[in-house]
Amino acid sequence: MGITYLADTKNIPYGEKTTEELIERISNILDFFAQRQIKTVVAACNTVGAVLLSGVPELRRWPELAIFGVLGPAAQQAADFDTVGVLATTYTANSGVYEQLIHRQNPRCQVQTIGSPVFAALVEGNSNQEELRANLFPVLRRFALRPDAIVLGCTHYACLEALVLEFWAHDIKIINSGSALLPLLRQQLPTWVTGENHATFYVTGELPPFVAAASRFFAVDASTGTQIVL
Repeated sequence: MGITYLADTKNIPYGEKTTEELIERISNILDFFAQRQIKTVVAACNTVGAVLLSGVPELRRWPELAIFGVLGPAAQQAADFDTVGVLATTYTANSGVYEQLIHRQNPRCQVQTIGSPVFAALVEGNSNQEELRANLFPVLRRFALRPDAIVLGCTHYACLEALVLEFWAHDIKIINSGSALLPLLRQQLPTWVTGENHATFYVTGELPPFVAAASRFFAVDASTGTQIVL
C-alpha cells in the first residue's frame, strides 16, 4: 500500500497559530491529498485535531476524505482514570477539547490541561535532555493535583515521556496521543498498519532537516522526499 506523508515543516509549530491561520494550513493540506485522490488521512497533530473537532464550516469541503485524529483515542484512554493531566500546545489547551472529550465518557474525572509554547520547537531543534528537563519540570509543577495519568497532547511530546516519568518517579500512566490511535488504525486499516508499505514524502520546508529528523526519530530514509510549495 502506498503512503503519502506530508510534513508542513515550513509552518510548524502549529500550536501558537490562530484559528484562521490553522484553517488555511489545514485547507491547503486537505486539498493536496484530495487532488491526489487519497481517501484516508491520518491527522497526526493534536492542534489540527482540535480545529477539525470544532466543526468549522470551511473544513467540511472534503466529504470524500476519511480523517483519523489522535485526540479521541487518547481521551478514551484517559477517561479510565480519576485525575488526568494533559500537556499540550497552547492552542489545544485553550480549545478545551480534551476536557470535553474526557468528560463525555467520565464526567467525574478531574482534568487539568497545561499548554506550553516551547516543547514542539525544542524537540524539532533536537534539544538535549538537560535543556528539555530545564523547560519541562517547571511546567509539570504547575499541575494542581498529582494526576493518575498524563496525556502527551502533542505528537512531538513522545520525546518527553522519559522525563515525565522521571519527574513523577515512574508512578504514573503515560498516554501518548500518537500511539493511542494505533489500535483504531489496526482495526480500520489492517493492511496499512501491518502490510508492506511504500512511503512518498513531501515537505514544505528544507528537505535535509526533515531527512535527519526522520532518521533520528523513526529510522526512516526520507532522502527521496520532495520539497513543495503549499
